[in-house]
Amino acid sequence: MSTPAASPIAPPFQPVGVEPSGANEPNLKGLIIGGLVAVLAVSAIILFGIFGGDRKPSTANNPDATEQITDSETPETEVLPTLPDGTQAETSAPTNTPPISTAPIYVQATATSEAWVSIIADNNPTPVFEGTLQPGDTQVWEAQEKLSVYSGDAGALKLSANGAEAVVMGQPGQPEEKIFPQ
Repeated sequence: MSTPAASPIAPPFQPVGVEPSGANEPNLKGLIIGGLVAVLAVSAIILFGIFGGDRKPSTANNPDATEQITDSETPETEVLPTLPDGTQAETSAPTNTPPISTAPIYVQATATSEAWVSIIADNNPTPVFEGTLQPGDTQVWEAQEKLSVYSGDAGALKLSANGAEAVVMGQPGQPEEKIFPQ
């Protein structure tokens, strides 16, 4: 007796109707990723322009500007425009500036160099100010009846009482006391 030949239980696997996809279509992955990167870059540039970057006005960096004023400068005089006929415009009437204090007695002190000062108002035993003024410092002290200004360097202070013209308190390097009203 002979053994029959072995036959496979199932025929060999062959996919029916399956063809490789995209073989004839272009690959769009690279194009989509490139587009997203471009959109993100443009968005970042726009956001930086809005929220970041230099916040100065565009005229601050203009080399054609006729006048540039830094924070530490202030114009001392007003420049009036030139009229079409070549003459300067007329100045208006001077404006009256209000006093820096409404107290019956007030003294404004400006230090021209370092100076230690002590200020007594209305015979109060506690000074209203005691300390060192640095060059350029300005202080205003007020009193109802009497104001005493003492400085270890009288030449380092310019004093103006009740809006009068400022004068140097005394000799440089010398201590001195001034009492207002004089």
